[in-house]
Order: sequence, then C-alpha cells, then structure tokens
Amino acid sequence: MSERVITSGDQTSSPFGANHETELYEGQEAWVHPSSRVLERGEVAERFDLVGIGVCSLNLGGKDFFIIDTRAEDRADYDFLIVDEDCGKKDGPPGYKAVQLNETVVLGRRHHKDRFAYPPTASRRHVAVAYTSQGLSIKNLAHTNRPVVHGLLVSGPLGSAGEGNDVRTMRVVSRMVEKSEFDEADATAPYGHYRGYPILGRESPRIDGGISLGASPREAIIADGSSEIIQAAYEDFLRKVGLVAKGKEGATFTEKGIVTAVKDYVRTAMEADEAAVDDLSWAYEGDQPVTLSTYLIAGVGVCRHHSLLAGLFIENLIKDGFLRGSVRLERNEIPELGGAHAWPLFVGGGEPLVVDATLNYVGTKTDAHRKGRWHYELSSEEPRISVYRSRGSAGLNGLRKYLVSLRQGR
Repeated sequence: MSERVITSGDQTSSPFGANHETELYEGQEAWVHPSSRVLERGEVAERFDLVGIGVCSLNLGGKDFFIIDTRAEDRADYDFLIVDEDCGKKDGPPGYKAVQLNETVVLGRRHHKDRFAYPPTASRRHVAVAYTSQGLSIKNLAHTNRPVVHGLLVSGPLGSAGEGNDVRTMRVVSRMVEKSEFDEADATAPYGHYRGYPILGRESPRIDGGISLGASPREAIIADGSSEIIQAAYEDFLRKVGLVAKGKEGATFTEKGIVTAVKDYVRTAMEADEAAVDDLSWAYEGDQPVTLSTYLIAGVGVCRHHSLLAGLFIENLIKDGFLRGSVRLERNEIPELGGAHAWPLFVGGGEPLVVDATLNYVGTKTDAHRKGRWHYELSSEEPRISVYRSRGSAGLNGLRKYLVSLRQGR
C-alpha cells in the first residue's frame, strides 16, 4: 500500500515531512501519521493540566479541538483524548472526550453537547474521529463546512486492510518523538528514525539495518543482518538445511518447509533464557543500542530477538531466490500476561505464515487460533482475555502453561 501526505487542495507532496494544515472535503477521510505532533508533552500539561502528546488539532467552525495521544501514559486508562480550547475552564462543559480502540466519536452540535460548547458555525455532524487497529482517522461529515486539520496526515491507513496496524509500534513512536535522537519518517522508515536507524514495525520495507524498540524503555536492538556474525549463521543454516547443495533450481522444499527450518535453527541458535537475556540487556536499558549479533554470540534471546533473526533469514532467503514473497515483523500485547509477543510473518504464495521460534509454531493465524496457540491477530480485542485472567498467568512461563492446558483440554 502506498500512502500520500495530504495537503491543502489534496496535492501530493513528499511521502512524509513537516506538519500541514489541511481542509478535508466532504466525505474525505485521512489518517494521522504516528510521527505527527502539534503540542509537546510540556505544552499539554501547561495548557490543559493533562498528560500526553498533541498529535493534531481540528478547527470546527472557528473553534480548535486537539487530539492528545495518551497511549504511552501510565496515568491514562484511555488511548486518545479530544479536548477543546476551553478545556479546564470553570464555566461550561468539561471540554474533553476519550477515544478508545475500535471507537468512533462524532463531533458536531448534535453530539456530546454535555462535553463540548460548540460554536454556532459548527455543523450538526462535523467530523468523525475513529481509532482502530489501522490507526487514528478523521473524516469530514459536513456538506460545505470543511474542517481544518493541523498535523501530518496520510491518505490511507498504514496497516493493510483486514488485519490492522501495529498498535504497539505506534506506542513506540509516541514515546520516541520527544527524544533528540528521533528523526522524522520517510519512505524507507515509516515509523521514523532513532539514532540514524529506521525504527522497525509492521510496515517497514526492510528489516536489515533497522532498530527494534520497546513500547517502554529497554535495549534498542540493531538488526545487523549484514554483519559477519549473522551472515556466517545464515550460511551455516543454508548448509545444514541443504539449500546450497540442492541449488535454487533443484530445491524441492515447500515454503512452509523452509520457514519451519528457519524457526528450528533460530530456536537452537538462541536459547529462550529470559534470565540470561536480562543479564545481557541490563547495560543497554533506556533505549541504548546493542546489535542482534551480540545476543547470537551469547546464544540467548527471547521473542524480540528471535523474530529479528528469523525475519533477517527469511529476508535473505527471498533475496537469494529460495523464497518468493515478503516478510514483516508483527507483535501484539496481552496485558494480563504482563508483556508482549513478537514474530515475523512470511507472505508468500498462500495464506501468510507465522514463524514463531519462541513458541515453536509455524502456520497460519487461523490454525493457531483453532489449535489454541498464541492469538496472533493484531487487534487489542483479545477474545480469550477472561480465560487468561482467571488462570492468573504471568510472563512467558505462565503463557506456556496456559497453552499446554488448552492442548490437554483442561
């Protein structure tokens, strides 16, 4: 999918760049890019006594409304907050309305009158603000009264239709934009750059040379796929699997057979030892860079390391002609388990395949759901949350016990 920055008159500019003021025509919908910002955290606190980052503003009939991103805030139990310019004043409505995942909030004189004091020049149904797994969008519902949006907008969602965007990577971006080491997004880095490396996420066009960051500060993992260490491991993988001996034309492996071999190799090369990973990572806490090859040399890793190495191998296999397709990094979160999970997804000739070295699974998301494996869908709407909560599981070991209990019918 290609997205365009929207400017006044719907003219196309460079894919990403500085914020713009945009008039949305009737029925036009635009998505707020994750690097968009109109108010810094300090400005939000000073002006509204709130936490978060202002990602865009809307002018409806002469009155300004701001959308505050609060997903990275521990003190907020909602995802976004719409506030008007009068928010916090003693007289009148409170001037704010929360927006949660998979919720649409309509602004206009007929809607949320207990929350906002609209000017008479605002339309009865003016704009719809929606937050889904594909991102934050704004749609003009008015016939002639065009809203003006200030912020970095793109003409389409960053996520592919039907599966949603990498919500967790959006949280990374919202956390990183305040750092001096953060640079704006461009066509090679749709989530922006950190210390000169493209921030990795689901829509990243390339894994090699990117950097993996957490929704909260941890080590910043550089995917150094071109390093001697990782290239040597890839060559070792080819020899052990027999792809080199058979040759590209003579290979009889199926797509699933090849990515399964990748999964098995990564599991062996990087033992899933959380304690050893913690010991190695503590020196790089606070988003300090460390290469993936550092963990490969140590022979340890968890899902965030496994997904990078498997993704790099698949990327090389595609480049070398052993596979046809693409690979992307995905991750989601089940808060009741106290953490997140990450994996690469290979998109080839059939239904996309999850390649999960950590939980020893290769297959489709549909099969994983049917077999009681990890829930790989990217939406935060997790249908089995109540089951997880009732079992009181926490961490990777708790997850493994829960999956075993499902397979045993308990």
